[in-house]
Amino acid sequence: MFTGIIKAIGKVKGFHRKASSGVLLVEAGLEDVEKGDSIAVNGICLTVEAYTDSVLRFFVGRDTIKDTTVNSLRSGSLVNLEPALRVGDKLGGHILSGHIRAIGKIISIRRDGKIRYFKIQAPPSFTSHLNYKGSVGVDGVSLTVQRLGKGFFEVMLIPETLYQTVLGHKKVGDKVNLE
Repeated sequence: MFTGIIKAIGKVKGFHRKASSGVLLVEAGLEDVEKGDSIAVNGICLTVEAYTDSVLRFFVGRDTIKDTTVNSLRSGSLVNLEPALRVGDKLGGHILSGHIRAIGKIISIRRDGKIRYFKIQAPPSFTSHLNYKGSVGVDGVSLTVQRLGKGFFEVMLIPETLYQTVLGHKKVGDKVNLE
């Protein structure tokens, strides 16, 4: 389980595709990481296979490649990282499972001073489960639905979220993982 409060921004060192799977390597500034730990990478719950010289190694299965944005990651891509909750950790965002429900596409970014509003296109099968002022996970970040329509929703990003997550680097046309 995760909270959607990002703990670090990682840098992809490589994503190596094989016939029906892949290996994702991410340089991360996380502490206390061990083999077998669950870490959300852009909201995708992945298991650490190895952690050496600050590089995390993850096995990525066929369904994860098909159902998330992991296939679009390239060497140098930035990713949101959040280790799984431990007993006694603060719950600062909302509970996320790391199981991506849909892929969305940023269709507009509106600025209002230091705030940005992202309008995200998503399948109606996903948006039909959202509520105005309810919670949504976008690339693993806990956000609040500000506006909702058929096949889209809008979220507001404050300066801290833009600075502490990869969402501050996103542009119109980028795809995002949704939960």
